[in-house]
Amino acid sequence: QTAKALNFPKGTHNVQVTKVGPLGGDPAGTHTPPPSLPPHKYAMFLECFNWAINNNADGNLTHGWQIIHSKAPDAPCGGPSFRYNPVASYYYILTGGHHVYLLRTQDFQHWEESSPSPFIQPTRPGMDVAAGRLLLLQ
Repeated sequence: QTAKALNFPKGTHNVQVTKVGPLGGDPAGTHTPPPSLPPHKYAMFLECFNWAINNNADGNLTHGWQIIHSKAPDAPCGGPSFRYNPVASYYYILTGGHHVYLLRTQDFQHWEESSPSPFIQPTRPGMDVAAGRLLLLQ
């Protein structure tokens, strides 16, 4: 049996969920997320640049999601990877395609890019392999 966990008005291809809490878990439930956001234990990245949070005490992620107001970063949307770093209280994403960007935020409104940016860029040998052209070294 399947059911929708979130009533999301747009289509999305990729989603990624991260636990929001200190390293090693939070059995006492004492971790506080960044002050600009409502309390939550989980955050979800919905491609392209939409976000939801969940604060279910039992950790059940099949219900309880709410979309939060956010601003999309200035980066391509694709193949998301999403993590929360409790030491710095930042959410991190890797996104893009041939050019991969690493960005971070504390509030889903203001984004910081890594340096260098893009974080990963295609190389000529990599493009040749991707295009099916193998070069023989002499």
